[in-house]
Amino acid sequence: MGAQKNRRSSALAPARTADVADITRGIALRVACGVWRVACGVWSLESGVWRLESGVWRLASGVWSLASGVWSLASGVWRLET
Repeated sequence: MGAQKNRRSSALAPARTADVADITRGIALRVACGVWRVACGVWSLESGVWRLESGVWRLASGVWSLASGVWSLASGVWRLET
């Protein structure tokens, strides 16, 4: 009987090993996909921050140009008055 038990367990062992390998592969794939999604999210966030920063610089440049124009206009008016 002991030999019959051994045969049965050895016959099931490859199936269990295959199942464990499939489960391990599945977990690894899910973890890899999760890491990839997080990396894409970080990349997207960083891209958004860069665009925001670029927009802030453009706005600051526009404000500076407007202030320069107002200064030039005021200077011209002052010259005309004096």
